[in-house]
Amino acid sequence: MKISILEYSAAWDRAFRSERHRLAVALHSLKSRIEHIGSTAVPGLAAKPVIDIMIGLGRESGLDALIGPVTALGYEYVREYKAMMPFRRFFRRNGEGGMSFHLHAVAGDTLFWQDHLLFRDLLRNKPELHTAYEALKKELAKQEWPSGNDYAAAKGEFIRAALAAGRLDPDDATGRVVYQVSTIPLAAGDQLRPYYLQRYTEEIEAAMAAIAAGEDALLDHCSAEGGRRLPLPHEFPALGPEQLTMMIVLEALFELVRRHEAPHLPSRLKSIFTWPERELAHRFRDAYVPGGIIHRCVIRSGSALDCDGALLPPGINLDVPNQSALADEVRRVRQRALRYWHRAHAPEFPELLVNGDVEVLGHATGLQ
Repeated sequence: MKISILEYSAAWDRAFRSERHRLAVALHSLKSRIEHIGSTAVPGLAAKPVIDIMIGLGRESGLDALIGPVTALGYEYVREYKAMMPFRRFFRRNGEGGMSFHLHAVAGDTLFWQDHLLFRDLLRNKPELHTAYEALKKELAKQEWPSGNDYAAAKGEFIRAALAAGRLDPDDATGRVVYQVSTIPLAAGDQLRPYYLQRYTEEIEAAMAAIAAGEDALLDHCSAEGGRRLPLPHEFPALGPEQLTMMIVLEALFELVRRHEAPHLPSRLKSIFTWPERELAHRFRDAYVPGGIIHRCVIRSGSALDCDGALLPPGINLDVPNQSALADEVRRVRQRALRYWHRAHAPEFPELLVNGDVEVLGHATGLQ
């Protein structure tokens, strides 16, 4: 099949606005948010005449409640897509003048929701990205495609790269003053190092393998004698062998979720952890590093990603009576990891993961 790419038409925006009104009336009791996404949402961008609409709900459990009201508006519910993307409900209908409507309903805290809005806004605000994406689409439209899904997949690498650059813009991070908490005084001009758990890469990889093998393997892994002989990080002398094992398993779970859900985001294991505000550094110090030292620093080069540090401590509870209890604990931590990498809620301890050089600005200040 050939893909038809048309020059931008203002009729696409009018069609969305009209459809948004119909949907808002039909879904008034569901407290939904309705957004125009995809290429037709970007003024001046050539596109297929498909109006992509995204509906965001507060909870994934409410998605099935949409099916009745939306199909009553003439949409077809494509049930088989639920197996492919269980967090999404997909609908479609034909419109007038050769246009069609695709409707994607998701919870508003999903990566799907955030990525589609981010890519739309990047295309709207970055002319060079707009031009490059249009050129790619027109070039791909010259080819024959087995299906529209294959055409969409061919754009995937471009979109993933744009999203990664949009989240990790070095211009937004370089020169930013940040704070780090540790127990070690550092002189002005010292460079910070990546998070200490980078030293335990082999142990974290082993924990990931144990998690993948099941709860019995994880229990055996955590009770192994080797875990008690791990060298303790000198940055946190109060951290004992049991706590370190908990942190290693926790980081393994978070890294597994990152690789599956957000491989374009930086690994925690290769990042420098800082806090965007001194007040947050105080709160983190008081909660997790009593008597710690706050260093005032500046990001000299690199990029920074905001995440929710409150979802990390105090680790995973490995002191469980049986396999079933451990399975429940693993599921609970996986949910924390999903929320962490999706970053869609109001964080208690917003932290920065910095990829680059971070330099201490002044003398370390002990906070007693």
